[in-house]
Amino acid sequence: MLYLWIIGSGLQILCALMALYFGAGWALLPLAAGALAVTFLWPRSGVLLLIISWFYREPIFGIPGVFPADLFLIVLVIGYVAGQLATGGRIIEPTPLNRLILVWMAVYALSLINSVDYAMGIKSWLRHVQMFSLFVAVVGLADRPTIKRSIIVFLAACVVFSVPNIVTFLQARGLVRAFGAPHVLFSGFLALAAPITTGFYLFEQRASRRRLCAGLVFLFIAAQIANQSRGAMVQLISGVVFVTIFAYRWGRRHGKPVMRRRLAGFSMGLIAAATLALFVAGPEIQLVLQRYSSQSGNEAYTLTARRLLWASAVRVFLQHPFIGVGPAQTLSLLHYLPDVRFDPLEPKVAGLGIHNALLQYLAECGIIGSVALALLLGRALWLGRGIMESRDPDEAKWQVGIWGAVFVIVTRYLYEGHLFYSIAGMTTTAFMGMLYNIGRLPPESDRDRDHNT
Repeated sequence: MLYLWIIGSGLQILCALMALYFGAGWALLPLAAGALAVTFLWPRSGVLLLIISWFYREPIFGIPGVFPADLFLIVLVIGYVAGQLATGGRIIEPTPLNRLILVWMAVYALSLINSVDYAMGIKSWLRHVQMFSLFVAVVGLADRPTIKRSIIVFLAACVVFSVPNIVTFLQARGLVRAFGAPHVLFSGFLALAAPITTGFYLFEQRASRRRLCAGLVFLFIAAQIANQSRGAMVQLISGVVFVTIFAYRWGRRHGKPVMRRRLAGFSMGLIAAATLALFVAGPEIQLVLQRYSSQSGNEAYTLTARRLLWASAVRVFLQHPFIGVGPAQTLSLLHYLPDVRFDPLEPKVAGLGIHNALLQYLAECGIIGSVALALLLGRALWLGRGIMESRDPDEAKWQVGIWGAVFVIVTRYLYEGHLFYSIAGMTTTAFMGMLYNIGRLPPESDRDRDHNT
């Protein structure tokens, strides 16, 4: 560990010198360079750093839409491939999703023939390749210890940002939407974190850890209330319900009556927490509930704009129903639907995505590509079916938690976008890769697998 201490001390000195001579904005440059070096040399540790980078959503190099996570992803994949080539290992592990990914990406590439902006289409298609390269790397790198550490790092980051967001929300009396550095992505992270910790609570054998997990669930729900995102709250609730239903069925199948008692205790805890929250922060929560149910002002304007986008996506699909109009071409609605320019909402929707992955891909890759994508997502969700056979609660808690996260990812994009794009796309493919590995690797493999550490 001495060399790590030396490296860490050297980076701290470099950060201080950069801040002293070049300004505070350069202070983190040596630290970032060190993190990227670790990502390349030790890709498994790089998976953890990539997850941390998801929570910093500021553009780098002055390029809109390009974030530190993109740089970490590229370095991680290069480091993984280089390590496999150096050791003679297999780069692409066989999985049930490989052929479905290839078919869908082939159809998506074919749809480029209908594109009006080939540069934008090719760029978008390559971004999808980037996301699936992360799936390949996670499957190749993530053994059980790496998966468990990755989930713990993800939950820890959610905790770090949840606490100040809740404080900000309470200080503002519910008048602001608190997201923090991850911006709107944080609501999606919370929708994944709550089902994971719910699974941990229901399957954890130690009482002290169960209390900790229950507290985390309540913390993430409170943070979700603080950002006041209606769609993300629906996602969070659906994920928690999915995990609790599975836990109930698992308990019945394996003769674990304690599961019913924990479910009852969990339900009572939620009711008690809701009652306490109304007592402590009643006016603030009432404002949030009013926003959730509001059909006027900005909320109504947003909903009306999304309806226009959704209707436009359907109309574009009808123009090219078989293979669609090509990747990212729905950003150019006016080319396909000139009459949209006369709609009063056109300034609000110009250049926006469809905000619905189902309709977006229906328009961009047609019925053929949409069927291929549906099969891919269905098969990804089906990866968790074997969890029911696991009799060990300590292993089942990790499996069901990740499965709950993948359930949220697959279902939430029925009414949201960015399924395979940017940081949100990284969560999609990374959690799919972890779900596949956590189900196929036996516990004893933790000691046996020892490559690319």
